[in-house]
Amino acid sequence: MASQKSRAVPPTRARGRARVEALLDAASAVFGERGYDHATMTEIAVRASTAIGSLYRFFPTKEALGETLLRHFAERSAAEFDALAGRAEALDAAMLAEALFAHAAHIRTDDRLAGALAVLEGRSDGPEFRRAYRAGLCRQISSILRKANPGLSKERAQDRATVLLYVIKGEHVLPREDPGAARRLTAEIRRLVNQYIADALCER
Repeated sequence: MASQKSRAVPPTRARGRARVEALLDAASAVFGERGYDHATMTEIAVRASTAIGSLYRFFPTKEALGETLLRHFAERSAAEFDALAGRAEALDAAMLAEALFAHAAHIRTDDRLAGALAVLEGRSDGPEFRRAYRAGLCRQISSILRKANPGLSKERAQDRATVLLYVIKGEHVLPREDPGAARRLTAEIRRLVNQYIADALCER
């Protein structure tokens, strides 16, 4: 467990919050380019056009900076799912499928993804964070399915959420492995997910 002195210091004012966001953006870029192990706090401060003292004020260590980057990344992903859950009852299978694919696409184009992945590669607890992140996604997708279909049992919703998570990931992985069939494979995966969700919404 990190000591009190090594933890990130949350800002209390709007200006401080803006500075922290700029530092996280800079850290993500440097981690993505140099790798977590090789990146230095000095490089991050230079990229953020800020004094090194200002960086250390909010993030006493590189570990605290990396941990905050991962947490913010996960929180932004969770917030999108929370918003989807709030309107799940009004969506049909096609709309839910499209929303899940849109979320996956947004994650892949998030400016902080490369930095977050670099942190995961460089930290000993990276695999643990990945497992916890996937488990959180499954819980949220499960909750969305149950709100769209209250008759779906918790266990069945969890199983379907797990399958959906991995199948939707395939929309990005399979076409990359066979670029010539990218459009065809993407269409098939989307058709599969649409039907799978439609089945889930009818299940009792």
